[in-house]
Amino acid sequence: MRVCGVVCAVVLWPAGPVAADAAGPTDYRSVITEVIVDDAVTPVTTTDGAVTVPGALISVEGHDSFLWLRTTPGSTASIPGYEGEPYLRIDADGSVWRNQRSFSTYYNQDRYGDAARPAIVDHSAEPLWEQVDDDGSWAWHDHRIHLMESTPPIGAEPGDEVVNAVVPLVIDGRSIAVRVVSTLQPPPSIAAPIIGAVVGGVLMAAGVMVWRRQRHTRSFAAVTIAGIAASAAVVAGAGWWRDAPADTAPSVTWWALPATAVLAVVVAAVTGRRSVFVATAALVVAAVQIVVWTIGRFDVLSAALIPTVLPAGLDRGLTVMALITAVGAAAMMVIAWLRPASRSASVDAVND
Repeated sequence: MRVCGVVCAVVLWPAGPVAADAAGPTDYRSVITEVIVDDAVTPVTTTDGAVTVPGALISVEGHDSFLWLRTTPGSTASIPGYEGEPYLRIDADGSVWRNQRSFSTYYNQDRYGDAARPAIVDHSAEPLWEQVDDDGSWAWHDHRIHLMESTPPIGAEPGDEVVNAVVPLVIDGRSIAVRVVSTLQPPPSIAAPIIGAVVGGVLMAAGVMVWRRQRHTRSFAAVTIAGIAASAAVVAGAGWWRDAPADTAPSVTWWALPATAVLAVVVAAVTGRRSVFVATAALVVAAVQIVVWTIGRFDVLSAALIPTVLPAGLDRGLTVMALITAVGAAAMMVIAWLRPASRSASVDAVND
């Protein structure tokens, strides 16, 4: 029971407060198409990575979710809000400040601008600056760079332009603006989820064969398959984490949920020969973690773009495989625990 308590405590750990509204799967790609410096227009030919502007780097992160700005050492920047009010500023020492009296401060916290207008908001008053960082960079949900609806415009086809807007900046006292164009992307291929399901099915079939024929290795088969599932989820979650700059507030649950599933599998492996009940409980915990993790990222199967450093198809395949194998392994372990034959097998293992 003490082991079960430890496992449950670990499971509850990632349920605490985490950064809200990080980048997720999307059907749109936003790119910077031109930089305007003192009314001089410079087309941008690259669509990936940061774009250099005088005194700073700027990029779209999460495909269309965030606008990210990093100043060069010694440079300053100011970003006005949607009503022209002071919103963000970066000082020469790299300190980043946000105006608490700007409605943009609250409006930009959510991808779709789901925010009330607090009483403190007053664009006619002196800015109330709060330091939010000190490394010369910041990312925010600039609503001019992405579609503000959860569904495409009526009649929109893949490749159609859904947003074309200019975001103004002031860097080292110079007026700079960037034009951002967002387009609807084609839906993803279903091949990767199918391959993931097939791989998961093959692993389960192999595990079931061992589980049925070798009484003393039933726990080993289930633990092995659960370990593969949790490890696949960790890889996929880490891919999201590595893709997101810290300024975009990546969610710790992307990797913490599958990481705790790995820990639960380790508990099952260590306790399997001593207590089938504890091992079963640990694998059920691991399966629940993987199911919750999958539900939180279920859009990876239907969204055109995924915020990950991995190939998108690999991410989708790992997600499906992890779900199938985690649930299957837990089911195998539960059945082994409930069957009298399995109980006698555990007694034999202890006697050995």
